[in-house]
Formats: sequence, C-alpha cells, structure tokens
Amino acid sequence: MIPMLAPPKSNRIRRPIRVEGELAFIPLSQSLEAVIDAADVPIVEGYNWHAVLNRNVYYARACGARGAASGRRMVPLHRLLLRPPEGVFVDHKDGNGLNCRRANMRLATASENTHNQRRSRHNTSGRKGVSWDSGHNKWSALITIGRRRIKLGFFADIELAAAAYAEAARKYHGEFANFGHRDASAAELTPALENGPAGLADAHSKNPPEAEHG
Repeated sequence: MIPMLAPPKSNRIRRPIRVEGELAFIPLSQSLEAVIDAADVPIVEGYNWHAVLNRNVYYARACGARGAASGRRMVPLHRLLLRPPEGVFVDHKDGNGLNCRRANMRLATASENTHNQRRSRHNTSGRKGVSWDSGHNKWSALITIGRRRIKLGFFADIELAAAAYAEAARKYHGEFANFGHRDASAAELTPALENGPAGLADAHSKNPPEAEHG
C-alpha cells in the first residue's frame, strides 16, 4: 500500500487545481488534465503531476511517496487515491486513465484489469477480438479466458463476429467486459446473433487456437 506522506519540497511552481462543483481538474504536463472528486483535493494537492503514456493510455503520476528501497518514486494518481494493496490493480471503468473519480475506479485482479483493456494497437479489424482469417476467407472471433484463447467461430460478416465476441465477453468477463469501442455495448451488438456465438463449446478445449490481434 502506498504510504501517505507529505508532498516533496520543491522550488517548482505547482499548477493550481481547478474546482468546479463536485469535480476537480488537475493540470498535467502536455496540456492535459486529470479529473477527480473535489473531496479528494487535499490528498493530491502540493504535488507536481505529469501525464505519462502507457500502452496508448494516459495516466497522471507524481513523485512523492517513498518506496522501501529505492527512495522517492513515481506514483500513479489512481493508486494514491484508492491505496490498493500490492498486487491489486486499479481499473478505470471507462478506459480513461485520467478519469480518476472514485465512481470510475474499482479494484481488480490482473486478469480483470486486462479484460477491460481497449483494442490492441495491432488490431486491424477495428473490432476487439476479431481478425481476418485468410484460410477460411472469413472473420474470426476469439476471446481470452484466463490464460487461454477460445475460438468463437468464423463469420462472413464482421458485425456478426463482433457480436459473438461481445456476447462471450459479457458472459465470461462480466462487469469488466470491454467491447473494443465505447459507443457500442453488448446489448447493441448481440441482437445480430440468432443462435449465440459459435464455438463456445470449445471453451474447455486443451488446445486453444493461436492468438489474434485483438
């Protein structure tokens, strides 16, 4: 757990936090801002916060909490606020690492945190869990459950493949399901399926297929 220490002394001019009603906006480097609950301002004020890009997602970090062996270290804003124990992750429900309102954050295991990640930057289909299979000349849908990748089937229509992934994500990933694009939910995608995603019977297969790009 991150110790609650006084902010480090610094001669740098700290950018003031802007409070608007129940929200507070923390100015960061790169002309970005992080948003928190106004009630949490006393926890974060006095630090110089910076925007850090990690896997295509920006997070707010500051130097201030003292590590056991390495002296002062960079601490993410979300961990300073929730103070999870070591080995427990903080998941941003909307996928925005700068939205650190408590209603948007939850504790998660490593696996749950991975489920809520956006599409991989290597994804070329535009749909999470969907890739083109040139051998079958169709769209392939795959989902990761734990450490295993499960084939959901092959589809002539990309939307059917996306719907298969969405249905499986809702079933196996639960509240941490991420459908790859924020403007679509499982409820909007799954009506395209008449008989449910194909291939879920393979979920217990001992030889799952190769990973795809989603």
